[in-house]
Amino acid sequence: MRELVRELEPPPEITELPEYKQLYQEALDRYTNEITAQIEADMARNMEEMAEADLPAGEDVNSIDRTARAAYRYSPQDQAPELEAGGEIEGTVSAIEERDGRAYYVVEAEDGRKAAVPVDEDLNLEPGDEIAASRDKEGRYGISRGADYGL
Repeated sequence: MRELVRELEPPPEITELPEYKQLYQEALDRYTNEITAQIEADMARNMEEMAEADLPAGEDVNSIDRTARAAYRYSPQDQAPELEAGGEIEGTVSAIEERDGRAYYVVEAEDGRKAAVPVDEDLNLEPGDEIAASRDKEGRYGISRGADYGL
């Protein structure tokens, strides 16, 4: 025999009771904490898997080191921000990253400033190459090799 379950909204006389409000808030807090813990555990597991995939063949790293390595490498606060509209940067390509399904050059200027700009397939740049990039107010990029001031 199937049992039907219905969710019923308690009547206002009950929802206005201080005890109900307190118990409801406690249950909501407990649920929120459980969901947050599950999300954090899933994110840590995903970061560990990404870091493990980046390990050279045969290298063994314990889980604490792997998690720390992944957290550093994949945390958004460590990523170079995308070049702002109206901005420009000249420097060295320090990395090529995949973000939201799109490839970006991470450009590091001599003063240590970093910015990410979309990869230009025509330039075929690699880490260590010199690059100059600009972005106009409308968000369009101009990217060229090194001191090629044809931005």
